[in-house]
Amino acid sequence: KTLKRLREFRADHPKSFPPKQKFSLSEKYTKMREAWDRMAKQDPLDPKALLALALRLRQRAVDEINECIAKPTSDEITEILRDIDNRIFEMHTCCAAECLKAGEYQATLEHTKSAIKLNETWDRMWQESVVMYVLDSEKEAWLRLGDFGRYLDVAKHRARAMAEFGRTGYERAQAFCEIVAVQLEINDYVDAVATSREAIAVDAPRVGGLYARLTLGTALMAAGHIREAVREFERCESEWTTSIDGKEMNEAELARMRTSLDNNLRSCRRRLAEKQLAETLREDEQLLHPSMNHVMKGDFDKSAESAERTASLLLSGMCNSPGLARFKTSNLPSCQARAFTLTNCFLLDDHRAAGWLGAVQQAVELCEREPLEDACPICLQQLAWPAELEVGTRVTVHGLKKATNRNGDQGVIERLSVGPECRVQVRFRRNAAPEEGVLTMEERKAVLRGLQQVDKPKHSEKVRRAAEASLSVPEGSLDQDAVDEVIRDVIHRGKKIHRTVMEVGASIEQAIAEELARLEASSTYSLRVRPANLKASVGYIEASRRALITGCMHAYHARCIKRAVDEGQRTCPVCGDDSHFAETLVECAQMPSWDRPSYVD
Repeated sequence: KTLKRLREFRADHPKSFPPKQKFSLSEKYTKMREAWDRMAKQDPLDPKALLALALRLRQRAVDEINECIAKPTSDEITEILRDIDNRIFEMHTCCAAECLKAGEYQATLEHTKSAIKLNETWDRMWQESVVMYVLDSEKEAWLRLGDFGRYLDVAKHRARAMAEFGRTGYERAQAFCEIVAVQLEINDYVDAVATSREAIAVDAPRVGGLYARLTLGTALMAAGHIREAVREFERCESEWTTSIDGKEMNEAELARMRTSLDNNLRSCRRRLAEKQLAETLREDEQLLHPSMNHVMKGDFDKSAESAERTASLLLSGMCNSPGLARFKTSNLPSCQARAFTLTNCFLLDDHRAAGWLGAVQQAVELCEREPLEDACPICLQQLAWPAELEVGTRVTVHGLKKATNRNGDQGVIERLSVGPECRVQVRFRRNAAPEEGVLTMEERKAVLRGLQQVDKPKHSEKVRRAAEASLSVPEGSLDQDAVDEVIRDVIHRGKKIHRTVMEVGASIEQAIAEELARLEASSTYSLRVRPANLKASVGYIEASRRALITGCMHAYHARCIKRAVDEGQRTCPVCGDDSHFAETLVECAQMPSWDRPSYVD
């Protein structure tokens, strides 16, 4: 009844009851808040100082609310504390990122824990920031600390929660792919495949879907599911696009992804081919020549020697047999083709391979078989055949394993078949080195040629300028005293040849010619080198373009037939023969994987 009367009195006399004023904090609190706002606008930001000031702000607000006689309403308290806690949450997030960058991983985890707890207190008010930034810092900290179990828990929770906040499909797929990378690193292949399938299920743009499928193929390859991996890679290749969806992937990243796809697909095809080859060999090991065992072990020298020995013995037996009837049914061309392929494609020995090529062509003619093709049946381009080295051919040394400093030296062949090992004698030009003072041999020869151009040898400056012109160096590059020394030495030698004044000019010319010959002889040296370590400066065939002859006597570019085998070819593309082609499968398995067949270039 009293309350009713009070309400009636308040309604009748409103001026006696003024409205309640809104609660406000002290001026000191206001100044602290303004200071926080100023610090937040500074560059660079100091998140630790801002966090400390925000915590002091909260404590100040709580104290003033508790000490106030006229208590504020619950809505006013909520508004004040929510504003302050928002600042604290932001600074915990920034501090976590700063500590992660500085390598303070335990401190990072403490800040992320505080931020998550504060978010839970306010009924997940800042859940999107937690998912995108706080959990990102937390998972990276666990990863750096080596706790892969907690990293995977946090990373999976974050990747799955991103869908709640409208994140793009590419971001979500990328988050799952990052998890797969860590799972592959710790050899957790089963979970890697499962996570990759989650990435595939994300509704991502086309490039994002390709990225997820590439990751799935990589996980399957690592898990040993080669056939499934090839299927995923081939699907990715068939769906490949060079268009860029928005700004999510630039051209450089797209190019790297394409390179990864090509490498993985090539590797899977090679492993699949090797697996199928091993199954084929187990079924019938008698199909292969013993030299192929050396090829599978990577010992190409022994394999070539074994093939050459077989071909030579067979040829010797055929020659000693009466008549030539046996030649028509002989497998001599196939044996010689095997020796040619091993020396040409694996030893890269043009000289040795050219000899076997000639033998193959003769055997084909004697056995009345079809001559070798001039063009590769796969790319239809001309085949390049090796040529024997000849005296006078300019060559370059390559492939030396001991005297590696000689690799790259250029010279001229002086003589073939030197010594029992049939080495080639090559004359090389010695690199210019200082000799007799400060002049190199080339500079000394230039001075002598300059002396021949000058009428009077005593004009040493003219001699120096002529030498510098022949060397194409700036004027003054040669030391004048050194030039004078060369001139005096030549004049002294000329006087020794002829004493009379009339013959001095001719004697100087003779002395210059003798000195030039001496320098020329001393600037060269000879070495005996195996033909396999020499490549002709003109007409040398790169390994990928070398010719390979199958046992059924069909010739291909090495990388054309290699590519065909990697893509599943198990018989000769021309005649369909499978018995002789088994050796070609072994040879292709040991060849490097070139990017594309020759017809693409």
